[in-house]
Amino acid sequence: MSNSFDGKVFGAEMAVVVKQVIADALLPIRERLAILESRPWPKYLGTFKAGKSYSEASMVSHDGSMWIALKSTTDTPGKSGDWQMSAKSGER
Repeated sequence: MSNSFDGKVFGAEMAVVVKQVIADALLPIRERLAILESRPWPKYLGTFKAGKSYSEASMVSHDGSMWIALKSTTDTPGKSGDWQMSAKSGER
């Protein structure tokens, strides 16, 4: 019976184990990243136009302030909970 150490076999076996440990550790990060990347990105669409439909994360200017849509809406910024002010207008 030989007790010789084969570094190549050991290295190959360790590579498999390390690869699995890394994959297991990265799984929750990959899942979280997929959730974050599926969310809508803010997009500035200019001045608010009454009657126009805005999707979630749309950004508009209205009465000197910047607003972001919290969900799809046709409501006027500041008149419903569909919008959140992101930058308040200054005094004139």
